[in-house]
Amino acid sequence: MGGGKIRPNNAPTGIDRQATRFWLLVAFLVFVSLTGGGSRPDISSLVILRPVAILLCAGAGWMITADELRQHRFVLGMIAVIVGLTAFHLIPLPPALWHLLPGREIVTQIDLHAGLGQPWRPISLAPSDTRNALFSLFVPLAALLVGVGLRRVQLEGLLLIFIALGCISGLLGLLQLLGPQPGRYIFTRTLITASPPGCSPIETIRRCSWQRCFRCWQLG
Repeated sequence: MGGGKIRPNNAPTGIDRQATRFWLLVAFLVFVSLTGGGSRPDISSLVILRPVAILLCAGAGWMITADELRQHRFVLGMIAVIVGLTAFHLIPLPPALWHLLPGREIVTQIDLHAGLGQPWRPISLAPSDTRNALFSLFVPLAALLVGVGLRRVQLEGLLLIFIALGCISGLLGLLQLLGPQPGRYIFTRTLITASPPGCSPIETIRRCSWQRCFRCWQLG
């Protein structure tokens, strides 16, 4: 009345946010599949996937509301502990404290005989592998943060999309296995030359399930 503007209802805002998250998560799952998502450090496409996952974590964290944090505090707290514990192993410790940790005797002897002194070292004996493990956590973390707050019907739709991506990946791997030159694969070669790569974010399921099923079918 009086020429004033009526403020729009806030209800559609939440619906729009959920729809945005849903399609963003769908796009991310497809992107992970196309870039061969995995945790091995020798996958060249990870230089694209992991920075995108980190940026997506930042954007998804900005979209989370206080109610969603309270509702999913256990899951979010658990992943925070996992990420924090992994990062904690990369913190450099003073030599006096580092030498007190178990399993450091051989490294101490090497430092002594090689004249390396007593440098500060992280808790992890393989820092490069620990850094790889830390950055690999950002991919599932991004999916978790984007998917927080989705409705049940949207989660069921994501499950169907996830299954479809797995089937497409297994089919691609199977077609490459049945090709005229089994040693040559269309997509990126893995360290296991007998395993044809597909396009799935779940390397273990692709290798164990599809390849074993095909071998069982051959033996049968």
